[in-house]
Amino acid sequence: LVCEVCCVTKRVKLMLYGCNGGAFEVTSLSQMAEEIKKRGFATNLYAVMLIALVAGGLAIPVALEGNAGTTSAVDIKLTTQRVVAVAADHGIQVVTGVGDGAAPLRSFTFLVMFHVGDVFGNYLSIPHPFIPLKAPWLDDYGNYQMVTQDFMHDAWRIRTNAITPTRPLWWGTISMCIAAMLVQAKLNGIITGCHAYDGDHKRKQEWGALRRMAGVNEQGVVNSPILERLWERDELKASVMYLTFMRYYLQLFTAVLTVDEIHHKSGFILGFLALWRRQLGSPGCTYTVTNNFLTNQTFQDTVISVNCLLLFLKMLQEKLGEANARRFIHMYRFVPSYLSSRFLEYLFAFARTEHRNATSFSVYAGFVHVNHYVWFQELMYILGEQAPCSRRGVPQGPARIDGRKGDVEEELGGFDDARRIALIDAGCAECLKLAHAVRAAHLQCGDLPIPTLDELKGEVLFAENLRKVCTRADLKLPRRNTTAAAGTTGGGGAAAGGVADPAVAEAQAKVSVCRTKIAAVEAELKRRREGRPRDAP
Repeated sequence: LVCEVCCVTKRVKLMLYGCNGGAFEVTSLSQMAEEIKKRGFATNLYAVMLIALVAGGLAIPVALEGNAGTTSAVDIKLTTQRVVAVAADHGIQVVTGVGDGAAPLRSFTFLVMFHVGDVFGNYLSIPHPFIPLKAPWLDDYGNYQMVTQDFMHDAWRIRTNAITPTRPLWWGTISMCIAAMLVQAKLNGIITGCHAYDGDHKRKQEWGALRRMAGVNEQGVVNSPILERLWERDELKASVMYLTFMRYYLQLFTAVLTVDEIHHKSGFILGFLALWRRQLGSPGCTYTVTNNFLTNQTFQDTVISVNCLLLFLKMLQEKLGEANARRFIHMYRFVPSYLSSRFLEYLFAFARTEHRNATSFSVYAGFVHVNHYVWFQELMYILGEQAPCSRRGVPQGPARIDGRKGDVEEELGGFDDARRIALIDAGCAECLKLAHAVRAAHLQCGDLPIPTLDELKGEVLFAENLRKVCTRADLKLPRRNTTAAAGTTGGGGAAAGGVADPAVAEAQAKVSVCRTKIAAVEAELKRRREGRPRDAP
């Protein structure tokens, strides 16, 4: 129970934190007891951050709420609209949203980018069957709107899916259990560079294990011959296909790639998933998509993240124009790694370090920690100094989220949909070539033929029953105050389309007084820092 004083109105309120649905004002003991019974206690802390698309830019928390895991797609939509509207009031354009793989966030992605009918008229799309998502143009946003899923959480699941013993993965009639593959490789004297615990399915969030299996370093550069060594054994070739899919997915978001390479690797990833589903659905195959494929959550998030990355790059090129797209080619380097909720993980890690011996904290403590985090970032900006690294050598602040380096020169002129489709098809063709080699090495695959490229492109990644019913009103921004300041627009303080609300005018006057007081306090602090006497100019 916290006593809060509004610095503008001077009104005192008693606020109760820790209940599901956010803090609420307490007016009486009976009202508080009734609200607690109705709401229940919060168990999770949900946060929203704004991430600047500038190399080394800050990630700023803008919304925080405690709940009991009851967040729905409707809640996500309302929060998104509110954040985008407030950002627009401050001259910030939000171009995409990123979720951490939670079901409500995925549902919101389908609402925005995979809905029934041509609701908005203007869409950003790539005419390829493996790019089923399309971004609608929203007049309120002044841009195309996209909602993707975090590649980091999805990559963790791609690894754990392959090593979970209770849900073995099969490529047609060939096992793709990566944990068993690692054991078999060790018995055959194959040096993989993996650690003993890399095949432990209980250790879910192991980024190092993921990179060792894929044979890449933190920058997505190949640093291990694991795939080449495993390919020498015929019985391991199907597992190599899966590890190649894993490597390309990591490189897509962490490596310095040309735009051509991004589209080619995306084609391999999407083609691999389509071919794998086709193999499991073939007549004569006793294994199923339900039991022997990626979990539905992992499959959908993989397709969503790859689709949105390609659409985002197309949007960048269209908005910047050909000349500016070439000038700002560095944006193509760091944007993929920024389409992630990893920034929230940094925030939560910071909050946990505030407690020496506790793994959890209260909702109100979460608000305190987030404010401390914001102050910490602002302090680095004001002082122009970077915070020291953590005890494990991890950089803090902007250095932690700095853009990837690279001097790759390429020509973006003529990069149209025909070129995009050709590159995606080339990636699919590489996957088919690898599948033919796997089939040739396994006699038991004889009854599962490999399709042609055109036949493969006939596979449907997202079924029609996933489409959501969406209207223009569903994605419309909440009405924002458009009252003009007196003497600045000729409106004389009148709101657009009507007379100014007296309550709004009164609130603005109080805000103006508050800003004047803040300016006076800042001037006094500056005087004290400089050591000037009070009456000095």
